Amino acid sequence: PTVAIECVGLERDDLAVSASAGSLCSAALERAGRSVSVDDGERIQHAPRASLRVGGTDSPSLAEQEIIRRRLRGTGGRRMSNALVNEVLPRYKTSVDAMIPLNLVLPPDQQPDEIVTLPRGGFLVKTRVGNIQFGIPPESIKDSMNLQLTVPRYLIIPEKRFDTYRGMSLAEFEFPIYFNFFVLKGRITLVCHRHTEALVRNVLQETLFGPVEEDICYEEDYAENYPAARKPDIRRELTFFAKTPDGEDMTLDKVVQFVHFNNHGVAQIDDHLRVQRTLRHYYIIDGARALARFDPNLTLPPPETIPFHTDDVPGVDMRGFDPPLLGVTMLGNSHGFDPCGGTTGMVVWVNKRGLMVDPPPNSSALLQKSGIPASLIDSVILTHCHADHDAGTFQKILEESKVEVITTTTIMNSFLRKYSSLAGLRVDFLKRLFRFTPAKIGQPLRFMGGNLYFSYTLHTIPCVRFCVHFGGKSLVISGDTLNAPDRIDDMWRKGFLTDARREELRNFDWDHDIILHEAGVPPIHTPMTTFFDLPDDVKQRLHLVHVAERDVPPDRGLKVAKVGLQHTLRADVPTPPDSAFALRVLHLLGKTDLLEHTQMRDVSFLLQIAEAIHLNEGEAVFEEGDTGRSFFIICEGVANCVINGSVLKTFTVGDYFGESALLSNTPRTASIVAATRLTVLQFQRPDFMNLIQGTPTLDRLEHVAEMRRENSWSVLSASPVFKHVTTNQKTMLQAIMQHMSVPVGDYLWQEGDEYTHVFIIESGSVELHGDRTEVDRWVRKAAPGEREAGDGEHAIVPSSSSFVGSVFNAGSSAVELHDGTVRRVSVEDQDAEGTNYIAPFVENDFLGDVRKLVSGEGSGMATTRRNKKSTNSAGSAEPAAADDDEVQDDDGDGEMLMPHATACLAVEDLTCYRINNDDFLEFFDRNPGMLLKMLNG
Repeated sequence: PTVAIECVGLERDDLAVSASAGSLCSAALERAGRSVSVDDGERIQHAPRASLRVGGTDSPSLAEQEIIRRRLRGTGGRRMSNALVNEVLPRYKTSVDAMIPLNLVLPPDQQPDEIVTLPRGGFLVKTRVGNIQFGIPPESIKDSMNLQLTVPRYLIIPEKRFDTYRGMSLAEFEFPIYFNFFVLKGRITLVCHRHTEALVRNVLQETLFGPVEEDICYEEDYAENYPAARKPDIRRELTFFAKTPDGEDMTLDKVVQFVHFNNHGVAQIDDHLRVQRTLRHYYIIDGARALARFDPNLTLPPPETIPFHTDDVPGVDMRGFDPPLLGVTMLGNSHGFDPCGGTTGMVVWVNKRGLMVDPPPNSSALLQKSGIPASLIDSVILTHCHADHDAGTFQKILEESKVEVITTTTIMNSFLRKYSSLAGLRVDFLKRLFRFTPAKIGQPLRFMGGNLYFSYTLHTIPCVRFCVHFGGKSLVISGDTLNAPDRIDDMWRKGFLTDARREELRNFDWDHDIILHEAGVPPIHTPMTTFFDLPDDVKQRLHLVHVAERDVPPDRGLKVAKVGLQHTLRADVPTPPDSAFALRVLHLLGKTDLLEHTQMRDVSFLLQIAEAIHLNEGEAVFEEGDTGRSFFIICEGVANCVINGSVLKTFTVGDYFGESALLSNTPRTASIVAATRLTVLQFQRPDFMNLIQGTPTLDRLEHVAEMRRENSWSVLSASPVFKHVTTNQKTMLQAIMQHMSVPVGDYLWQEGDEYTHVFIIESGSVELHGDRTEVDRWVRKAAPGEREAGDGEHAIVPSSSSFVGSVFNAGSSAVELHDGTVRRVSVEDQDAEGTNYIAPFVENDFLGDVRKLVSGEGSGMATTRRNKKSTNSAGSAEPAAADDDEVQDDDGDGEMLMPHATACLAVEDLTCYRINNDDFLEFFDRNPGMLLKMLNG
């Protein structure tokens, strides 16, 4: 067929064909008799311009240039020198869709009727062999069901399998596999690159079959004195479930098959249907017709647009939600195959603080939208590693401060192996993102004055259930389990269960005040018949989960747990422990960055001077103009900061305000008004100053007060990088920011200077000069879902809310700024290796090479001590010069400070905020999700 070929215009009236066109291009050119030798004998194919020129005139993106550069340097024995590659690239005219028949290339604004955009993300294409899905976000199988479409049999796994900005998998193939195998009795086909298959097999080992014998932690999972006879043989139990519907041993090849992209980017589904991968797009082609074209970078819809089932009454303001002393808020109550319900997940409340259990996708964002701050829920219990239970865990981990994850060591290791393969992150880096607290069978785990007890359930992979005791009341969460006495007895008779294990599984404890028990899809879940003969008083305390409401018989006295804050289940705790309030206060103060240097000997004094004040909605903590004598930390509720009648910012649990009053008797500059019922802790100035005098807390307090008088809050709120961070995170940043000014014509730094700070521009603009690769390291890419530079723009590096900068070659001179204006810049003497590239940075932009701040090629945070040297003083732009060509390691810890490989010139008078690298790393250590977003967003 006639082919459109990627081609590069040379000075002569010919075209050099890139190696990506493969053997088809070579064959076509050989038939044309156009093989020639160029550049000292290195072979390259040529053809007349008239016969092969196709496509538009757009310059390729930076990423595309790099791919083309590598291909032009040679595959299959044909090579081009670096000099010739660099000569060719600036005049690149391309149709990047190589090897697509010309009559199949679709106009950019046209998609045929066969394509369905799925509400949760991804696309479904109707073909004669069945539906093909590109991009597989969690629960997208429910979109197919809701749209009354056949569940896809073919899944295209994107090259980017995990959205680290949103903390969500883009390749959730588990439930489509389960549905095709167990319900449709068929095998699914995954279309992917060959190296991706090995990663997929790693994931499916954990989720289909469970960990292998050597990965089950029989010692670490149990208390020291736990009887060996009562320990279940987990691996043997798992083999009982690893059967096909026909009773044969299950193998991975019986449930899934793989189709790989070949060296030409083609994955052949059958003789006529194929998937074509090019530089810019995926195509699905059937014979002589292109059915679909997709961007390879799947963009997820905003969380608020994704279907989320709740039983709450719409429009009710829940910002004043009062967490129970002991209770449960359901985030979802159904299973992965129910198109009408969300997958089961919940918040277990203990002493008014939350433990998120198996968070469903996007549940964290929806809780915050309902007014529940992240600081109220800073722990996650992971019961097991099926996608309907762990899909939202990463989102919670990336939410704010470092989250505690509670589960057994066996389940944690399985989770790490799974998400290391999915996200492409090293296990040691994943461990840095959260705090792991091991749950041990037979040993209570203390939380906010309550006791949690864990045990293993009977499931296809390791899974735990747990109960919570607090203030004389208790609740139990069954976890996914097969609670069916006849099936348990059958397993015991066949030798899969010991006597002790059989006894444990048959005697579920129904005596708790709140019982949440699963009733999922048999044969691996608890059948509904288990509950039919329970006493009425048990049924009153029983709430079914992991079940579609339509599957619950209406005449058996059973009910499904309702979803939403308005339906929170509460156990009546008449007399909470005497220490309950003190524990809440200590938990709060321990998370307040201002008090991180408080010594244990001062804790009792801190509790004595903290005075709880309760206010109703609309009441003022203090008024603008009042004389300040104390400062406050919010314990419960939400408050608004009001200036001249306008709300400037909103504070929630853990936020503090009024700190300026500790330093002087100046009048209050704003009013703080309760937006809901509010409890604050008040600290009087004499008491608190006695506590912090002579400690780093006083210096920090003074600095935060100074930064709040500056424009720092507005700059952070407008910055594309920091505008989505929480109020608590903004306060942490204010504590480490320094204000500085730089006159036009001066350098913020020059090439070879020590790399010691990152910067946020307040006003003015700078230009970054240097090698193209080094310049690109500094320019923030667009976050998923945010605007990127479109086709036809001379933008190689896109930004988020503004056009951060262009990288352009010699001869280019126009640079579009964020406000749409064009500034002329002259670029001279660019050599063949690509130096003298320029990127402009403007108001609110972030200047920092985050990858240089972390060790292990950007995959783990630096762990060694760095020199705290300032590049320049707070009011000066004069950079500190390096002593030698190489920066010396002055403190002898073996780590060299990293010199700048670029220069940063102020082209207008500049004001900005700088942050010392060490302080920035400490911020990342407290907020690891922010690090991951900056590394990958």
